[in-house]
Amino acid sequence: MKRYTLACLFLVTTLVAAAEQHPPTFPSEIAAALQSDIPEGWTVKADSSCITISRDAQITLLNPVSLPGGDLEKLLRDFGHKTDYLIVLTFRERMTDEQYAQLKANRDRAIKKIADNQKIDGKTKYGMMRQERNRHPLPTHFNSRFSIYLHRTDPPPLQVYPKSAADERAKILEAVSKLMTKHEDHSN
Repeated sequence: MKRYTLACLFLVTTLVAAAEQHPPTFPSEIAAALQSDIPEGWTVKADSSCITISRDAQITLLNPVSLPGGDLEKLLRDFGHKTDYLIVLTFRERMTDEQYAQLKANRDRAIKKIADNQKIDGKTKYGMMRQERNRHPLPTHFNSRFSIYLHRTDPPPLQVYPKSAADERAKILEAVSKLMTKHEDHSN
């Protein structure tokens, strides 16, 4: 009996140690690991291919490009857009490093062609380059099994208000990056 108890204790200790060394891979595992880093007032939900992190209270988005000067409160009132805030992580079959590099090179080449075209005005160029990025999205992160696409309500250059929401978002994104590998050469 004593030998059986020691064998069970060894097995449990080994399984616990293995679980601690095995980083979370699947959306539900990552969502569970994120829970302790999620600020109060935010909700995390996961299914088999996605994690959605939402802020319970709405935020205001402001595009600072071409705004007139003035008081921030007035700018938020006149030009801000109230909306829900979401961070969405979408999990797809893992790309090989070669597939990622090829996709990125093709996308960068198409964007450079637009950027270098002197016949296109700046605003149109910006829209066309954004369209090209949307047409050929790149995963921002990966793990041993998945390529992971991160989408958020406030892609640059949009700014989030209140500032506390932006600070909370930064904390969440930092926690996400600790649980998976970020493509260092990823660009929006």
